[in-house]
Amino acid sequence: MPALPLLLVLLAADAPAAAPSPPPAPAELPAEDIVLALRKVRIARDVGDAASEGEVLDQILAAHPDDVTCLAAALEHHRRIAPDSEGTRALRSRLLEALSRPGRSIPYPLLVDIAIDPRSSSEELSRLAEVLDAPSGEPEERVRRLKLRIDVLDRLGREDERLAETERLSTLDSDPSILWTLLAEYRRTERWEDLLRTLDRTKTDGGWGGGWARLEALAALGRLDELAKQAAALVDRMPRSGPPGSNPDVRLAQPNAVQGFFPTIFRLVDEGRTEAAATLAAKLEAASGNEASIVRLRVMLFGTPADRQAFLDREAATSLASGDAGKVRADADQRLLAKDFATAHGLYRRARELDAKSFDEDVFFWFNYGLSCIETSAWADAEEAMSRAIALDPKMSRALAHRARARVMLDRIPEGIADAQAALAIDPKSKHACYAMYLAYQKLGETTKAAEWLARFKTS
Repeated sequence: MPALPLLLVLLAADAPAAAPSPPPAPAELPAEDIVLALRKVRIARDVGDAASEGEVLDQILAAHPDDVTCLAAALEHHRRIAPDSEGTRALRSRLLEALSRPGRSIPYPLLVDIAIDPRSSSEELSRLAEVLDAPSGEPEERVRRLKLRIDVLDRLGREDERLAETERLSTLDSDPSILWTLLAEYRRTERWEDLLRTLDRTKTDGGWGGGWARLEALAALGRLDELAKQAAALVDRMPRSGPPGSNPDVRLAQPNAVQGFFPTIFRLVDEGRTEAAATLAAKLEAASGNEASIVRLRVMLFGTPADRQAFLDREAATSLASGDAGKVRADADQRLLAKDFATAHGLYRRARELDAKSFDEDVFFWFNYGLSCIETSAWADAEEAMSRAIALDPKMSRALAHRARARVMLDRIPEGIADAQAALAIDPKSKHACYAMYLAYQKLGETTKAAEWLARFKTS
């Protein structure tokens, strides 16, 4: 802990008593004997004579036991030579007691010094929080003390008080970082009503950050009509664009901004507000200039089966023509999720042809490719793909189970049974492993065992 400068100590003094609750009187110079004593202290410290320094401080403190200047100087000395001693702790308590008296003029750095002292106890910090809550003079000083009080409350773990004081600070200081800190704290603690109240009070959600915070709060509170209305209003604040690429100033219509609305759309769909969700998606698509992610979402969520198929066909054709292995693979994953297995299989094969090495260590590429092979009965391709996945993750029970089925269908029945048993050892409830065992015993003509495994498959 750095020493408190003696110049600072020399500026601290007792203020005369005053009527209840007025601002403190201006600081006065310390008494002459205190000034002379502290000069001797400084000289002794400069020459490294800690004994003489302590002796002078003891003498002046005996003469002025409640003087803030003397107490602060003595505390600085004791913290330097014996920071964990009982004497140091006692001096800190006496200083806080002196600072707590009404009408006391207290140098702000002295308050900071106590607040950041790692050896200050919880009791001492609580007393300091009370001192900082006392009336002070100029507005700048009130703000400065309030900020320090918030830090002290944070150190004490008094969260409710800290948040209340942070809100009070936001009414006194126009620094936007204070308001955003408050809003972030309300989000972290899920105090959604407080967040909305603060947004209304400060009219902050005219911008993007406040708008997103309002949507999150409304969704958490289940206020769905307001959620749809506010989301539409936020979309309206996106700059409009013409055909893709025609408006270079559309910065907010980038994928990260557009996709920020997706949780709202999904929440409305989940709550049965499909029409409101579709309207919001259409508005977002128009405002963003047909940004790719919202086009895909709107078609897949709200389009007809024919619309979805046409969209997927266009996407697949574009991917196949692009020569971009990453794009082809991404579209293959989309087609797999849509259960368009034949197209997915073709896209995975194409991605592999374009850049096989980039997928060598990608276990999920091989697993997903293997799934598309299973669903299209491409058993040899499935066996190879699942083998590549297992080589990368030997404990992947799903890959073992699917390879078991492929090997059974290739009439490599003993290997298939071994794979299924390995999968079941990892996951005893593996449905796919049970189905592979059923197929194996059916091919072997062991109908009783086949029936047992089929029943286990149905109950897994």
